[in-house]
Amino acid sequence: MPTRPLTLLLRTCVSALIVLMLSFGGLLAQCPSPDVAIVNSCVTVANPTNPERTVEVELLVLQNGEMDFPVNNLGIDLPFNGFGSQNGDVGTGPDGTPYNCAFKVPTVTALTGCGDVVPLGPDGIIPANATVLFVMTGNASTVSIDSLDFSALCSNGRTIYVLQNACERTVGALANRPGSGANTLRTITVNCPSEATDLTYDTALLPDGDGAYYDRTADEYGLREDCSVPAPVIAVVDTMVVDTMTVDTMMTDTMTTDTSGMDTVTVDTVVMNDTLVMAPDFPLYLPTAFSPNRDGVNDRYRVGLPLGAVGTVRYTIYDRWGGRIYIGTEPWDGHEAPDGVYLAVVDYFEGGVLVKRVGREVLLIR
Repeated sequence: MPTRPLTLLLRTCVSALIVLMLSFGGLLAQCPSPDVAIVNSCVTVANPTNPERTVEVELLVLQNGEMDFPVNNLGIDLPFNGFGSQNGDVGTGPDGTPYNCAFKVPTVTALTGCGDVVPLGPDGIIPANATVLFVMTGNASTVSIDSLDFSALCSNGRTIYVLQNACERTVGALANRPGSGANTLRTITVNCPSEATDLTYDTALLPDGDGAYYDRTADEYGLREDCSVPAPVIAVVDTMVVDTMTVDTMMTDTMTTDTSGMDTVTVDTVVMNDTLVMAPDFPLYLPTAFSPNRDGVNDRYRVGLPLGAVGTVRYTIYDRWGGRIYIGTEPWDGHEAPDGVYLAVVDYFEGGVLVKRVGREVLLIR
């Protein structure tokens, strides 16, 4: 039986106005992302059940997405929940059920090195693109952490919003060394109604000592010997960026069926027009399709950078319902995702500053 070629011609035109958000079956980035975990902050407070012992004041730096977000829709699943309900997760679970611990009106109301600090209670609203500091224990106060330097978080006059656990923990929420088991990984999950984002760190790679932290945005472990709190390596510091994007893409898919019944798909893509207002002299080339079938060809969704580019790329992938399914600095492998159309938003940073943002629809096909 001879080989039978089948050629499909798909023409897609997409026009969008981006104001730090794109429309794709819903608004993007609807959940704050956990960016930096301060596992060993150098600061302890008294254990509420045993004043002779202390509890580490652990901190989490979050970056909100491109829309305001209500605190009462937020949940933070912490990796260590033993020894009573006061050591449980915080906020609201993904199914809307409250966790054992709630958010409270913070007793941490000021941060050393930052002039503009806004405490947010359980009924508060996290503004779009806001930087948030989550204090993991209710035992902490402004005075108890005033030895920490937060100036890196609030550079350029950035406002810091503070959330705090209402429960007074008797043990830490984050492990700073491997336990007795073989698994050395620990995960913090930030849950929202439409999505969840994990921060997973390896206790075996975490530096030993005060000031140890993990930065998810750069997959970087560090140790601040002066006990200052680091800002994420990749942080959007621009508060207003407007892109006008027009994409006219022609995708040609050739499907060949051989005598064994196996299908081979070849995707050729031609970008007819791609215009962005922001940094027009700095082109980013986004494929319109890829095939994560582990054959070594186009297995990952990867952006093309101009020659000599030395910055960092962050990939954010959304499904057709607007749920974020991937964020990271590594190209998306798509292994767990079904075939279909997704939205890729690619941010390019230099020196931690957003230089360019590009978004487009992507066909995942195997």
